[in-house]
Amino acid sequence: MIRKVIWIRCYETNESDQIEKDILEFIKEDSSLTGDIPVKIYSSKVNGTYDLSHIYDLSEIAVNVLKEKYGDENVKMVEREFSEDRNHKSVGERIAEALERIADCMDNMDSNISYLQGSIECLEELTECIVQPGPTGNGKYLRIIGDVTTSDY
Repeated sequence: MIRKVIWIRCYETNESDQIEKDILEFIKEDSSLTGDIPVKIYSSKVNGTYDLSHIYDLSEIAVNVLKEKYGDENVKMVEREFSEDRNHKSVGERIAEALERIADCMDNMDSNISYLQGSIECLEELTECIVQPGPTGNGKYLRIIGDVTTSDY
């Protein structure tokens, strides 16, 4: 499967707003410029990209119009081939996998909470627990006053 993307390079950060307005104006003037090719803006000033909404998707014909407006060196249509093999999953499959990962995380959180509750119960048996600065001011000492027992968890 070949995917196409139209790239427009701009030099100023606020120029992307004007590009969006220009594209909408082009579409109003000639509806044949609308299409299914997504448009991305590259800002050389911030060295970043900006994906335009699908309402700005254009046709191949629009590339020439954009080149006339912004220059040949600033507008490119890139084609890349993407294979649709076994590793390419549908949205439903990706959602199901994400939900499984969420369920696993929740199970881990549940076992961690159980462990922490046991630790809290153990600490509640201490009559007094004081944290003091070390003698050199670096680090801290933990002084426990009361009965301390060990048990296996």
